[in-house]
Amino acid sequence: MEIVSWNPPASLDLAVSMARFARWGGDPVNRFDGVHYWRAFRHDSQLMAYRARQESRTIVIETDGEPSIALADLEYRLGGTLPFAPLEDLCSSDLVISRERDARPGYRPPLEPDLLASLVTSITAQQVNLTWATTTRTRLVERYGAAHSFLGETLWCFPQPEVLAAADTSDLRAMQFTTRKSEFIVEVGRQVASGGLDDLERLSDEDVVDSLVAIRGVGRWTAEWTLARHLGRPNAVAAGDLGVRKAISHLYLGSEHLLPDEEVRKVVAPWGDAANWATHLFLEALSTN
Repeated sequence: MEIVSWNPPASLDLAVSMARFARWGGDPVNRFDGVHYWRAFRHDSQLMAYRARQESRTIVIETDGEPSIALADLEYRLGGTLPFAPLEDLCSSDLVISRERDARPGYRPPLEPDLLASLVTSITAQQVNLTWATTTRTRLVERYGAAHSFLGETLWCFPQPEVLAAADTSDLRAMQFTTRKSEFIVEVGRQVASGGLDDLERLSDEDVVDSLVAIRGVGRWTAEWTLARHLGRPNAVAAGDLGVRKAISHLYLGSEHLLPDEEVRKVVAPWGDAANWATHLFLEALSTN
């Protein structure tokens, strides 16, 4: 067991940032118990895990793997690609966003380093409530993922692409995924396993969207969440998401009218590289109000 301490360069509240993983029944891969954040994942084909907790301004990480790898994973999880300066600049001129930032000091938008996990998470959340999405995704992870014992707990690593690529859709149907979602999950497993999506990080936002929507089962909604929560593009906003539309319409604009996605894009466009972070602030407000 290795222990490493991390002092983030700016204010960080681990509990506020990770709360969403416990909000809809407990995320099967990202466990948060109110104090500790637990995660198991693969690095160079080897399973490893860590547990993180906050002591004042310091984050203490215990791991059974390489400490620098665990720290890098946690930093990415905590919005590591999102710059502070654009949000601070935006808050200096926008009192509504500044209010939400001040209500959640130390909040960081959680990102997902695993492309397949990001895609499947979006697919499982299509047209259902988030509690049900978490329930079915837990079944998927416990059927096809890898269990890992760590500090007396059983943690789950998200399934490997080749495993989901070979999954039987009737098995997925038995987990209460729809026929179409079952097929979509297998298809994205195949696409990731083939290496066809390995270059996403080097593509422009629109080229990422074009590459992803070419996959059966992936629409612009899923593609934009991939930009925002997997690639962590600072300006990315899933404007077609119902929660985003509610957050921008009701909490930012104070309107009873629900904006269509194109109007949401116009609203957030001036936010530039603060858009991803600012949108997540409003989503947190929507989820906790």
